[in-house]
Amino acid sequence: IKQAIVSIGLEELRRFISLLFTAQFSESKPAELATLAHNRAHFCEKIYQSVGLGKQHASAFLVGMLSLLDAMLDSALHEVINDLPVSNDIKQALVNKKGPLYLPLQLCELLEKGDWEGVNEVAGKLDLSFQQINDHYRNAIAQTSERMAHI
Repeated sequence: IKQAIVSIGLEELRRFISLLFTAQFSESKPAELATLAHNRAHFCEKIYQSVGLGKQHASAFLVGMLSLLDAMLDSALHEVINDLPVSNDIKQALVNKKGPLYLPLQLCELLEKGDWEGVNEVAGKLDLSFQQINDHYRNAIAQTSERMAHI
């Protein structure tokens, strides 16, 4: 994976993963599932970057993208993720729902559910205002729309 990133660059690798992800599941699953995974990926990355949790924004993107893999594969998420060559931080976020990579995903899931009390609680942990969260979410939707138009 490191060689692929060095060879083609992070943005191209991201495009490739998005294309592969969408193509793999486009026939057997609703397109909305791939769209939601892309929304989550972009949102998690933006939140992670905005709160300065570290330099793992690419990992935050993958957490969002892989968060619906169980629905895509009709299999338990822990079984699927444990077989993937991803970092322990990503596995912790997706399987155990713990760690700094989980907070942006948790925030996204709460937004999707309309759990405003939960949103406020996680927003407090991340020191973000509702307006900032809303801006990042709208930005993620716009990025997803643009990306999906090119797939």
